[in-house]
Amino acid sequence: MKNQLTFAHVTGALLDNKIKTYPQHRLVRDLFSLCLLDEASDYSEASDDNITFSRWCNGARPVPVDILNEYKNDTGRNQMITDFKNKIIPNLINVSNTRYLLEDMINNSRKIIGITKADELIAIDDNATFFTDVMLYAILSDHNRKNLYSPELTDILLSNRLPAVVKEFIGRNDEIKECGRLLASESVVFINGIAGIGKSELAKYYASRNKKKYTNIIYLFYSGSLRKDIAAMEFSDDTSDMDEDALFDSHYRLLRSLHQDSLVILDNFNALPKDDAFFKEFVKNDFELLVTTRCEVKQYASIKIKEIASEKDLLQLFASHCPYSDNDTETVKQIIREVHSHTLTVVLSALSLAAGGLEPDELLHELKQCGINITDSENVELYKDGDYHDGLMIEHLRILMQISRLNSSQTDILKNLSILPVSGVYKNHFRNWLQLASLHDVNYLARYGFITDDIENKKISSFGQCSFS
Repeated sequence: MKNQLTFAHVTGALLDNKIKTYPQHRLVRDLFSLCLLDEASDYSEASDDNITFSRWCNGARPVPVDILNEYKNDTGRNQMITDFKNKIIPNLINVSNTRYLLEDMINNSRKIIGITKADELIAIDDNATFFTDVMLYAILSDHNRKNLYSPELTDILLSNRLPAVVKEFIGRNDEIKECGRLLASESVVFINGIAGIGKSELAKYYASRNKKKYTNIIYLFYSGSLRKDIAAMEFSDDTSDMDEDALFDSHYRLLRSLHQDSLVILDNFNALPKDDAFFKEFVKNDFELLVTTRCEVKQYASIKIKEIASEKDLLQLFASHCPYSDNDTETVKQIIREVHSHTLTVVLSALSLAAGGLEPDELLHELKQCGINITDSENVELYKDGDYHDGLMIEHLRILMQISRLNSSQTDILKNLSILPVSGVYKNHFRNWLQLASLHDVNYLARYGFITDDIENKKISSFGQCSFS
């Protein structure tokens, strides 16, 4: 359990309950009227202040200690009580709800802040005094924790950066909000669901959407051994004489220095936590950890990803990969129902339509003829009894590729890419390995989405972890 009594969480409760005409920078200036001017002197200063205040409010950086020192004595505390009473509380829509949220944070943090302190805060009757003492405790708590803020690894981390998010990401708003809500109170959150349902994209989208909140975002693709995956990371101070153990020790020392302002994504962790000897140690770290898996995990907070329920979202997803399908939405609806709204299969159906030059009714006919029909009883199952039942999905994907009418060169590229790490390989290395005259077919497959082209990291990978024989 994490301490919820931080400046970011307490200020977040105030911001969630303020009136629209009371902006964040105004709230911060009113909170610290002894130290901050009522208004910035010019546009440039206002812009800089807004960036600084946002970092305080999202937890990326602490409120400076010199401000805290001004409010440690009775004079400063009394001034904040007055400012709450006269400036801040009048700009709250619902004072009772704001207090309720803060009391909930206190109760959820009792094991960390202590029962005596929790009872002492909740017993304060006057709202202005209550808000002030909770706020001051939160700021003091931020500064009392040693090494609370992570070192920035941007300049020394050469690999494991966040992969690019597909531009066609659609829907999942509720799941994104749930992810943020859970990470606000838990250090470890699992995203689980069947193969191809969109777990990895959800994790990447959440991280990309919240990148300003984190000092570091590190992406690990699980290959079967967490310890080996950490050793395989690349940092600028790695040397050629370092063996796997030395690399692991060096890399893990840096990971251990990260705190709640850093996010680690562990993607494709398709094993039970007990089956990886190092996982139990890994989750003890202070950084936030977001894990994607096909497994049902009971001992950690989790979000289960299911088929997208909104027909509108599914039509939009289909059209984003095959724009001309908008001309026959009724047939597209039948195609979506034929593949039971499974995210990956909906996408691949759209790609097959676009790449194969078919009309929607032709694709629907092909799908029915080929027997692609993921019924409720045939759904790809989650991890069970040490095995995955994904043979049916592989067959469906293979049929969709046949419908797409890819040429032999493109099929060869897919076959070779499918045996390489799903975490991706550098595009130019792949071209040299296959001795391709050009990247025309690679770019064609990327354009139609059969392979993932991570432009940010200059890597390509097989789409949806497909297999070909």
